[in-house]
Amino acid sequence: MIHVVWGLFFLVISMVLILCYLLAAIACSWLVASTVFLVYSFLAALAKGMATNETPPVDWKRPLHWLKMMRVKLFNRRVVKLFLLGFLAFVLMLYLNQRRQWMGPENAYHTAKEYYVAGQPLYAARKFLCLFSRTPGFWRMNTLQRWLLMGPGHPVMMPLNTLQRWIYDKGVEHIPKSDGEWAVWEQGWFLYPYVRKQSIAWDCDRDNPSPGMTILLDETWETLEAMATLTYADPEMQLQYLKNFPALAFYYYFLHGYYAPKKSGSFFDLINKPLHTARSHTMVRWLQELEDKWQADASIHDEIHKRPLIELARQETLLNGALHMALVDVIRQGEFRCDHPYVLLYRQARQEFVGSKGSPSPLMRLGRGKQYQSHYDLIINTIRGRFHNRVFRWYCGIEMAGEERFEIVNNQKWIEVEDRHVRSIYHKELQLIEENLHGHR
Repeated sequence: MIHVVWGLFFLVISMVLILCYLLAAIACSWLVASTVFLVYSFLAALAKGMATNETPPVDWKRPLHWLKMMRVKLFNRRVVKLFLLGFLAFVLMLYLNQRRQWMGPENAYHTAKEYYVAGQPLYAARKFLCLFSRTPGFWRMNTLQRWLLMGPGHPVMMPLNTLQRWIYDKGVEHIPKSDGEWAVWEQGWFLYPYVRKQSIAWDCDRDNPSPGMTILLDETWETLEAMATLTYADPEMQLQYLKNFPALAFYYYFLHGYYAPKKSGSFFDLINKPLHTARSHTMVRWLQELEDKWQADASIHDEIHKRPLIELARQETLLNGALHMALVDVIRQGEFRCDHPYVLLYRQARQEFVGSKGSPSPLMRLGRGKQYQSHYDLIINTIRGRFHNRVFRWYCGIEMAGEERFEIVNNQKWIEVEDRHVRSIYHKELQLIEENLHGHR
């Protein structure tokens, strides 16, 4: 009973805090609208005076009266009462719906779930506030942009994030450390707001790492490790792991370059660090095991099959992230051979990514639009995809699935330029392959 009370206490505190944010947003909106209207009134009066060659005094009575009436209408008792009742009804409906979903007889750890369902309305509010979060790679952020673009780690979010962490800490006390449910909570409440838009830490920039980004990446890896290696007593939480693991893994490999001193060219810095190469080998295994788990249960396989982006996230993390780094590490260790398990795995994974008429891939199920082309280019037409394509063709006589796209110059494809580009970027790896296969020193 005490945990029910604790859950309701957290629900009430969440509602009060969310309400404070809503009222602050309304007040700020009114202030901005008032400022814009007053500036417009001043400029309109000034323009009128210039048109008539007169400089009449600005009459503030009309705009000030309008603003006063607007404030009275916005903040009168009836409007406030309806707003509060609607807000209360919405939160209670969300809370009761969460109880129906997570407090059934098939669910485990009901004591912990009291805190989980109480924290879901707060999480929904945090997720909504992060709709305008920023993504890396497009611009360098100045101080003003950092404050204007709301992100999961923005200082304005600190009270909400702190309360969410408090609820989390109270709830996971009742989940065994050997159960992966606590990691699913971590992924959903604290990491997914970053994953959904590939957001970076608030103190991070496009090219430069930061302490906050390093902490975020470490938390992401720890959560991935727990989700992949621990067991689940609650089948619904296990389903959350099976659906959400690929996106979280993609996020980690998309941004793990921030571990390096510079994001640009970070791969060749990380490939020299045993920690990151070991993680790539581990992730390859986890992604293979994940696919096996999808195939083992027909209902889960059908659920995943309906969402091609989930399957694509797994394939792209494997081909463009973990397996790429693992293969380069194998080359640098002098262990490359054409029948290496990673070579066979890459060839198979790339065929499954491209697909065929008889066996449509998740990529093909997206249709032939811009989304299809962006995913296709990520695996086939980036320097990483071109590197593996050439290595397997030049040294093993293996043709990879997927046709590369080349620039057309003088009615000819610019293939030779791309070949030289691959040789210039991966010259060390190509030299090691030749020494390993042909014994050149």
